[in-house]
Amino acid sequence: MRKKFKPFPDTEDLLWTECIRMNHDLCELKRKNGLISETKKDWLKANGYDWRSIKYQCFFCQQAKIDTDDFRGCICNQCPAVKVDQKFSCMALNYHFALDDGKFVNKLKELNQIRKESK
Repeated sequence: MRKKFKPFPDTEDLLWTECIRMNHDLCELKRKNGLISETKKDWLKANGYDWRSIKYQCFFCQQAKIDTDDFRGCICNQCPAVKVDQKFSCMALNYHFALDDGKFVNKLKELNQIRKESK
């Protein structure tokens, strides 16, 4: 029997919640072999998601892929966080996603608050 996976978040609120939750937990987890991708994959599996179906093991990248008709180019401009702050980049040196210092999670929480207030 094939394993049933948790469905990809189907609302904007759940998407933000899961992205923040995953990145918060990643700060707490010890990096497996020093690779964030392995830690993200392990988190997704442990939380019932099919890691192979989520682009770059990132909820926001996967949503950007879904929102982009032609996936041959850059999807970053479709990132849910970029839709809140056009200057956002998950690779920004002052809050890079791969660092486990909590700054990335704090940035996501800040953007989520702005998103909620602008509804």
